[in-house]
Parts: sequence; C-alpha cells; structure tokens
Amino acid sequence: MNTKIQIIFGQKGANLTFLDSQSQKKIKVKIPIFTICFQKNIPKYLNFNLKFILKLRYFENFIYWLIEQNLLLEKQIFQQKMLKNKVFCLKMVNNFHLLFWKYSFKDIIIFIENDENFASWFKQNFHIFKLEIKKYQKLFLTTTDTVPGIASFYKNCDLDAIFVIKKRDFSKKIVTLVANLEQIKPLIKQENYKKLKKITKKIWPGATTLIIENQSFRIPNQVKLLKLLKKNGPAFVTSANISNEKPLDLVSAKRKFWQITKIFNFGPGTGKVSRVFDLDNKKWIRK
Repeated sequence: MNTKIQIIFGQKGANLTFLDSQSQKKIKVKIPIFTICFQKNIPKYLNFNLKFILKLRYFENFIYWLIEQNLLLEKQIFQQKMLKNKVFCLKMVNNFHLLFWKYSFKDIIIFIENDENFASWFKQNFHIFKLEIKKYQKLFLTTTDTVPGIASFYKNCDLDAIFVIKKRDFSKKIVTLVANLEQIKPLIKQENYKKLKKITKKIWPGATTLIIENQSFRIPNQVKLLKLLKKNGPAFVTSANISNEKPLDLVSAKRKFWQITKIFNFGPGTGKVSRVFDLDNKKWIRK
C-alpha cells in the first residue's frame, strides 16, 4: 500500500511517475493516449497513494459496481475503449479519480486519489465488492430462446444464491433446462419419464415448461445453449430480473447483477417467458 504515483500533464501527452515511498525510487511512464481520462479544467497534478489489484476479467463487473455505488454515470461506460490503453483514469461523480494500470494480461492495478476519507471508504467497500463476486461465483448469466436467465449448473450448484440475488420467494420453484430427455431420466420415476417422452415430441425443444413430480423442466430451442447443457449437464435457470419485475435484456442484466462474472451470450431470444403446463394437475400455470 506504499506506492505513490503522480500524473504530470503536458500539451503533447502526459507523464506518469511511480514513486516507491520506501526506496524513493521513481519510474516514469509516458502516456501518449490519455484522451478518455480527464476534462480540461482539472488540476495539472494528481496524486494517488493507495492501490488494489483487480482481475482483468472482473473489470466490467467493477464498472457496473461503481455505477451502483453512484460513483459513475451510465454514460461514462466505455470499457472496450478504456482497455485499449495500458494506463487510464476515471473521474468519479464525487470529483475524485481512480487510476487504472493494466499491469499484465490478467491484472489491473487500481490507484486511489490521495484523499483520506475517500480512500478509507474505497478500501472497505472494495473488500465487499470482492466478497460479493466470490459469493456468486457458481452462478452465470445466459441468453436463451426466450429471455436471459440467471443460472447454476447441477454439478456445481448454488440454488440459494439464485433466490437471494433476484429476491425470489424460496417457496417458488426454478425450472431446470436440459439438453435432452436423457438428462431428465434419473430425476423422475420411470413411468413418468415414459409419459414425458411421449408428450414432448411435438413441443421440445421449445418455449413450454412442463411440471412433473413437482419439478419444472424445459429443453430450450437454442443450439449453442443446448451444446453448453450437453457438456455441463442440467442447470437451474430463472429469468434474469428481480422477482415480480419485468425480464431484462442481457446488457441490463449484466448491469443489474454485476456480481455474476460468467456470461454466455448465444444471441437474443424472443423476449417472452415460456408457457408453463402442470402435468401433475393437468392445468396451465402460464399460457
């Protein structure tokens, strides 16, 4: 935590000076492209002295977290453009700055502007950010043939996390998406499997969910998603939204559920949730 850095601006670019406060060693880095970082009316010198390591694969999640914390505006999102530069900076809503150094192919170092209160807040809350990422690491977002979903594979499942993150009543069921009927076979009785096999010939793959033995199943009509399910096995999947709110598109879902780092984008679906038929009670739950 003892590294200090200073940015000195010139007309043709900027110089970045890294200062190790113990050895007093200085390293200067020329920054030829700094256009996305600051406005013209900022001070000529900015000092930073608190650093954190962020995995590059979590950068987009971090940006969405900053928006949730009201430190960034949505119009400031330009991740791909930022990542082209090895060093870049963001001005927060509170007028403080974060400096990012793409240190390697895997890591970004975040430097905090030298302000005691902001640095203290950031240190505490960045720790919470990392805990939230770890808490939901068994979940993933995926597009389907209907609406995007929050999901967890059976083989590495955290069903409770799905209920918690979307504020869903634990008494409600969550549908299982499968690649084929064979993946359902070990989950229900043999006689019911034979019944399901006959019924689903004309409706699967497709946007109809069937309830049998108080469990919900569906084979989605999305080729790439089917390949994923065939490789990884069945998955619990529910619409990517807060319960009782409208389904979100994938971009909105990524912003809303910034804690989820695994994303599968197989293209847009219909935008409509599936129909639901209860085979146990022979009635439509949702048409």
